[in-house]
Amino acid sequence: MPVTVVLAEDEVLLREGLVGLLSRFDFTVLAAVVLLSQFVQAEYAAALLESGDDRRVGYLLKDRVADVAEFAGTLRTVVGGGTAIDPR
Repeated sequence: MPVTVVLAEDEVLLREGLVGLLSRFDFTVLAAVVLLSQFVQAEYAAALLESGDDRRVGYLLKDRVADVAEFAGTLRTVVGGGTAIDPR
């Protein structure tokens, strides 16, 4: 079953690459609240968690995403109402 997500990324090459990659895993890219960062910023993760009801959010470090299928599973967790926060 296709899942619809929103992707916000300011780097055009990364954004287009993610759109292509996600389409391989049956995602239609529209919206998702998963922040991909290259920095460990606890205050950003805390602000993200405080912005909603502590559900359907994610804060992941770009350089720690090593498995595309696992990344897709994490997005499905967030879309399904879960939370994904990098342990760092």
